[in-house]
Amino acid sequence: EAIDITNTKEKLSIYVAFMNFENIYGDTESFKQIVEAALEKNDKKKVYSHLIVIYNSSKKYQMANEIYKILVKEYFNDVDIWKKYIDFAVETQIEDGKEVLGKAMQVLNKKNHLEVTMSYAMSLYKAKECEKARDVFDSILKSLPKRKDIWFVYCDKECKFGSVDKARKIYERMIEVPFKKNALKSVIKKYLEFEKDNMKSEKDFNKAKEKAQKIIQERMEIDDEEEDNQDE
Repeated sequence: EAIDITNTKEKLSIYVAFMNFENIYGDTESFKQIVEAALEKNDKKKVYSHLIVIYNSSKKYQMANEIYKILVKEYFNDVDIWKKYIDFAVETQIEDGKEVLGKAMQVLNKKNHLEVTMSYAMSLYKAKECEKARDVFDSILKSLPKRKDIWFVYCDKECKFGSVDKARKIYERMIEVPFKKNALKSVIKKYLEFEKDNMKSEKDFNKAKEKAQKIIQERMEIDDEEEDNQDE
């Protein structure tokens, strides 16, 4: 009652604190009442998002899942909500993450499909479902082999959650892709940084450098030949 009605941020903070309080100390009815009041007097999407945090923190995953179902129904074109729901599903296994991804693909614009699919793959890595994550990334790169940004994310996630040996194989596949000269330089740079951090010996690193230099030289020769043909 004391907070100005136009101060929406402070008002929401009070309701979030109140919901947390009732979740811990109240009963089902008192919690329901404050949630209903919060939804009536604040931005619904924000209240639902905080409610999910409250449920997750108290390990009430089924309740959090029900809120996600409400969110994706009411805000079906919100990519961030779908990404969070996918991550939640993969982490808690309350829902099949792949099925949630499928539902997202049905309602989201096609331009968002890559983003949510990559989000799914990254969630799989985080959940230590590395083999499944690799399958998703490989499937993406089969269609988009020259997207170096996707390769970089793939390599980074493999390094963080998977294994160095498998990351090395991904890097070795990446540097074989026929990128243009400028793109190839950044790809080679990232590959050599990886080898420098993970090399078993100086000899191995020198071999990687020689391999990289050979690939750059071959690519330059191909590009020069293509430019000559265009001039003709």
